[in-house]
Amino acid sequence: MLFYGKYEHSLDSKYRLRIPSRLREELLRDELRPSKENPFCIAKNEDGSLVILPASTIKKIGERIQDIGVPREKRKKLMVYLSNVYPIDEDAQGRFTLNANLREHAGIKKDVIFVGDCDRIVMWDKTRWEEYESSCSDDIGLEEYGI
Repeated sequence: MLFYGKYEHSLDSKYRLRIPSRLREELLRDELRPSKENPFCIAKNEDGSLVILPASTIKKIGERIQDIGVPREKRKKLMVYLSNVYPIDEDAQGRFTLNANLREHAGIKKDVIFVGDCDRIVMWDKTRWEEYESSCSDDIGLEEYGI
């Protein structure tokens, strides 16, 4: 699975929107077919954006946590993070509602930018994305990765 590209969408009056079709098609190619039992999810990202994670990524996170165990002192942080992960429940038209908690975190009022970020999709408020994008240098340094 590889997510790439930048797509602009807008929330409707009921705070609903669709994942852009190219990105959604890639989500549906996930090895763990999305379903009610294995949904793709949306969560807060540390940089003021939101992240959409494929069902298989959510499963891997859960398995990794169980495998390594979580020390008691880190359990609180993990609990707070997981409390802000929400399954994406699409309606018959493929729309999902962006809840107030997530909208507030990301500063999203109307216009949204979806950005493919390799193994995940990142959602930004359009203005925040433009500020973030302009703060990045043109030289992304792919040479250090052999690309």
